[in-house]
Amino acid sequence: MASSFSLVANSKVLAHALPNLVAPVDREYTIKFLHKRSVSTSLDGEWLLLRNFHSHFFYPILLEPKFHEAAVGWKSLGAPHPWDTSMLKTLDNVLIGHVRGDA
Repeated sequence: MASSFSLVANSKVLAHALPNLVAPVDREYTIKFLHKRSVSTSLDGEWLLLRNFHSHFFYPILLEPKFHEAAVGWKSLGAPHPWDTSMLKTLDNVLIGHVRGDA
């Protein structure tokens, strides 16, 4: 991307291409919740941030049996929640709900 901060857009593209490996990241929810400091605009800094989000937040939660059980139950509801297209997207939606105060 030509933008000075490409993490958000690139993570969303990767999340669509590799939904079981990459979670989408946005400024308003993910970065606000997981990264309280200013965000590096260097490409290396952005990739490190994306890696840290996954290795220290997304993947550890995905490995929790209670989360997996709850997510499978939630996804079994089907049509009312079509945006939960993968476990990582479901976790992203839980994070968004938490930050917004919906959870």
